[in-house]
Amino acid sequence: MEKLQTYGVVILAGGKSERMNFPKIFLDFNGKTFLQKITSTYFNAGMKNICAVINKEYSEGKWKEQIELINPFVSEIIKTDSNLGRFHSLQLGINKLLSCDFVFIQNADNPFVDNESIQKLQKHRYPLGYTQLFYQGRKGHPLLISKTIIQYINALQGSEYNLRDILTKFPKIDVEVNDKRILANINTKEDYEEYIFAQA
Repeated sequence: MEKLQTYGVVILAGGKSERMNFPKIFLDFNGKTFLQKITSTYFNAGMKNICAVINKEYSEGKWKEQIELINPFVSEIIKTDSNLGRFHSLQLGINKLLSCDFVFIQNADNPFVDNESIQKLQKHRYPLGYTQLFYQGRKGHPLLISKTIIQYINALQGSEYNLRDILTKFPKIDVEVNDKRILANINTKEDYEEYIFAQA
């Protein structure tokens, strides 16, 4: 009998949102914040190990109430200093999910993750490496990494690394999807208008 695989999710939300001039995680997506939409989607897909790594500046004061809205969906909220960088945020999240066989890596600036994408990544999970979504030959979000990569990332010292370079050391499976939204990185107001208003 095949061992039941366990999954975790790291939501990378530790940035400053400087180009947006507003915390991207609190942008509206059909009546929910990006952060609510992402966390609830994974939770409703059966994920119980969800770690959100959030810029500490956007987790306190006037933002605290917004953060509390995701409490029902996440197992861990980690506050980080945005100056320490994206890889530091990734390691903080990974460290909480070391017992998982696979971990989804989800950017907070792409709220379009859905149950179909999650299931496709699970179906094509790759224990020796990782699984990546593609749209017309272009890499998209999220991706699913195996325990092999989880342990590798956790063991690295320092924050000068980036995930893209690390992944070149491991084999992968490409999963083609017919959804351009997997390419979205909503960093500016123009990006927001292009992707979000276009959905209305």
